[in-house]
Amino acid sequence: MNEENKLKKCSKCGEEFPATNEYFHNDKSRTDGLCYVCRKCKSNKKNKNNILEGRKKCKQCKNILSFDNLILIKGRLMVL
Repeated sequence: MNEENKLKKCSKCGEEFPATNEYFHNDKSRTDGLCYVCRKCKSNKKNKNNILEGRKKCKQCKNILSFDNLILIKGRLMVL
């Protein structure tokens, strides 16, 4: 079987894609050299650092704030 005809299954979404860099990131630790999660799933990955829409993470205190409690003053977001 040619390299071009090989398919790889994403472990996250279960879809099969051609086993190329177009669909999977590089991963040198894997035998095929490709990540086990497709590029689409990897970019959409929801992890603990992602913040829900309408919220912002405070750089100083690391709390997640709602936009309802924020106001823009001189180009900076401030808590009400």
